[in-house]
Amino acid sequence: MFSLVRRRCPGQSRWSPHAVTSVLPAAVRASDAGATYSAAGGWLHDNPVGGVQVSQAQPDRQAVHDELERARHAFHEMVRDASPAALRRRTDGTRWTNRQLLFHMLLGYLVVRTLLPLVRTLGRLPDRVSLTFAGVLNAGTRPFHLVNYLGACGGALVLHDRRLIARVDRTIAALHRQLDQETDASLALRMHFPTGWDPYFADTMSVLEVYHYGTQHFDHHRRQLTLDLPRR
Repeated sequence: MFSLVRRRCPGQSRWSPHAVTSVLPAAVRASDAGATYSAAGGWLHDNPVGGVQVSQAQPDRQAVHDELERARHAFHEMVRDASPAALRRRTDGTRWTNRQLLFHMLLGYLVVRTLLPLVRTLGRLPDRVSLTFAGVLNAGTRPFHLVNYLGACGGALVLHDRRLIARVDRTIAALHRQLDQETDASLALRMHFPTGWDPYFADTMSVLEVYHYGTQHFDHHRRQLTLDLPRR
């Protein structure tokens, strides 16, 4: 057993939005704590911890379409119903306000659009190419977390309310179109990922798993919002 406290992972920037971690020994088995953690490398993957439920089942094409629509509708509901005061409120477990975190949740889907052509390209090359690439990115984990944090602070000043929803709609519609155009072979392409950048990045991920990552990221952060939306 262990308790959740507000501490950083070893080697993790203090700017990381995921800097609410556990007091864990050097390695904790997933069967014991619902997560795998390495004192040297940080999160390897994130299972149900602290109320965050993460599906470990392999997604299929239709399931990804369905979860994209679920997230789109949730974005609309949250932005429509949240009061100005609620949007300025601090979130539970991050250094962002609710408005800033909503932008970061959109950013997860924008990242998916950026990653997809990269995985399709590197997935066709020898394994060592993406392994080296992921290693280079992992070396830049600290500055990445700083840029990630500050990016949401600035982005929320520009994209919020109706502008945010319009970008969400365009981004998810584009992902639907791309997913429909994928072949089974392209969905199976995979590459190595920088596991230090995000708790939902596995050592290797397929194109299909990258599509799914956007909603894993969305669901994780949705639980950290403190919007107190009215019941319907």
